[in-house]
Amino acid sequence: MQRMPSGPPLNAPSYGATSTAQAAQLQIGRHQTELKEMQPSYVPPAPPVAFTLPGHISQQIPEATAERFLRNENREIIWFSVPPVDNRSVERPFGGLGHSAQYLAHRREREERRATRAKEIEAQVRELKRKAQEEIREDQKQIKRLLAESLNLMTEQIRESIMD
Repeated sequence: MQRMPSGPPLNAPSYGATSTAQAAQLQIGRHQTELKEMQPSYVPPAPPVAFTLPGHISQQIPEATAERFLRNENREIIWFSVPPVDNRSVERPFGGLGHSAQYLAHRREREERRATRAKEIEAQVRELKRKAQEEIREDQKQIKRLLAESLNLMTEQIRESIMD
């Protein structure tokens, strides 16, 4: 398969560019095409993920510190060069550390107080709504009564004016 040169065609107008500039442009285009078509022939091996330190260095680590790390069958500390992908698979000596019993009890009490307070507020809101509706009904009754009284008064005034 014959490769087509990338870049401007040979018969493209130069727009004032020198022939040297055009040749350089063609060469750059060919080089970019070659780089795209090249496949890597060598893939370097992946670096080790886990390793152990030499014995004389491992012995300098205090035992109290060393027992907090994962170890192999020879009791050597295993060092990792990358973070774990899935840390749930790592066995933890203390299980899943969580909150203290004192904190959990305090949190439960706080949630109960909040729930109780929310119920109290809800009851207060219901009571206020009930009172507001009752006041609206009373105001409507008073408006009807005043309207009836004013109509009666107007009717009497009209009768009196006609009689005179």
